Amino acid sequence: MKEIFLGTDGLFPTPREISFSCSCPDWTLMCKHVAAVLYGIAVRFDENPLLFFELRGIDVERFVQVTLENSVDSMLSNMDVKSDRIIESDDWEALFGLV
Repeated sequence: MKEIFLGTDGLFPTPREISFSCSCPDWTLMCKHVAAVLYGIAVRFDENPLLFFELRGIDVERFVQVTLENSVDSMLSNMDVKSDRIIESDDWEALFGLV
């Protein structure tokens, strides 16, 4: 997932892809107008986080579907692999100290 978001041609823009511009007479890079626009964008992302994907031209439903399919395939490919997280005991009283 890190590669998808931060890698080359990832979903998050690189610092070089981000620029601010305002025609107001304020000489700072991020004037109050730019700050207000960024705040407005942040509010929209808070209301609908999937908007980020839509703005990058990604079909969100398809993205979720492929992600789930890949996760299920990965889980199924490991279903016969023993895990140390599986409790092997049949003695539930002893396991939970109920003896």
